[in-house]
Amino acid sequence: MNIKNGFTYFVRIVIPVICLFLAVWGYVLFERTLVKWWIPVASAIFLAVFIMPLLLPVSRKITTIDNYWLNSMCSLIMAGTLAYFTLLGINYWLADARTEHEIKGTVIEKIATEQRRYRRVGRGRMVPTGERYYNYYIVVEFEGDHVKKMPVNAKAYSRIRTGSVRTYHQQKGLFGFYVIK
Repeated sequence: MNIKNGFTYFVRIVIPVICLFLAVWGYVLFERTLVKWWIPVASAIFLAVFIMPLLLPVSRKITTIDNYWLNSMCSLIMAGTLAYFTLLGINYWLADARTEHEIKGTVIEKIATEQRRYRRVGRGRMVPTGERYYNYYIVVEFEGDHVKKMPVNAKAYSRIRTGSVRTYHQQKGLFGFYVIK
C-alpha cells in the first residue's frame, strides 16, 4: 500500500466521523437556540445546495466512484452538516451580550427516564448490573410558542413543579435567533 492509498483510506474514515461530530454538535447548539426546528435545517439545505458543486471534485477523489448521484449525495451530506453546524455555531458564539435579558418560561411537563447500567463480561457481551439511574428533563414553553426540552439535575427536578415559571437568560444571536445562555 502506497502513501496515497493510505491517505485516501484515512480520509474516507475521518470525513464521516467529522460530519457526525458536526451534526451532533449542531444539535446541541440547536437545543440552546429558540427557533423552530425547520428553520436551521432549511437554511443548511439551501447553503448546502450552493456549496455542493465545490465539494463534488473532492468527493470524487475520496469515494473513487464515478457515479454522479452518489458523489452528489456525499457532497450534500458533507456540506449540509457543515452548514448546519456553522449556522447555529456562529449564531450562538457571536450572540450580542448587550441584548441579554431575562425570559420567563412555564414548565409544562416533567420527564424522568430510567436507564440501566451494563457491564462487559466478554468480547462484545454486556449484561445488566441491576443498577438503575435516571435522567431528568423539563419541558419549558417560552413566549412565541417556543417549546424546549431541557436537562436538569435531580435536586432541581424535585423542586420544580408543573406550571411553575422559571427564569432564563437570553441573548440575540448574530442571525437573529435567540439563544439561552
